[in-house]
Amino acid sequence: MNNTHSEKSSAPGYGLYILVWAGLVGLTMVTVAFAGFNLASLTVVVALAIALVQSFLIINYFIKSSTNT
Repeated sequence: MNNTHSEKSSAPGYGLYILVWAGLVGLTMVTVAFAGFNLASLTVVVALAIALVQSFLIINYFIKSSTNT
């Protein structure tokens, strides 16, 4: 019998990982830039919001993809 059934991998390619990594680096740069401004308590709020977005990216693309194997 000829088994022609091909399974497609659901793992993301390297390009997606590079885009997520670039996004994390960019968000880190934004966090550092906002830390230099004197915006009173707004600086902390912006830093926490950016950290929330970064943690979302890490959980969804790096941790989730390693558990899907």
